[in-house]
Amino acid sequence: MRLRYGGSVHTWGFAIYRASHNDYEGSWLPDGRSAGTPEDALDTACELYLADPTAWT
Repeated sequence: MRLRYGGSVHTWGFAIYRASHNDYEGSWLPDGRSAGTPEDALDTACELYLADPTAWT
């Protein structure tokens, strides 16, 4: 996961690494926002990788 500063300490965009393409793909939070807290981004990345890997295939 990569964080992108969004102009505020509380606003960060993020991208998740795609090994299949060897790049990072910009990601959205489950509530539809494109940016949020670093904790929101980490929670989303962990949910995708650990809880339900078929959610993003």
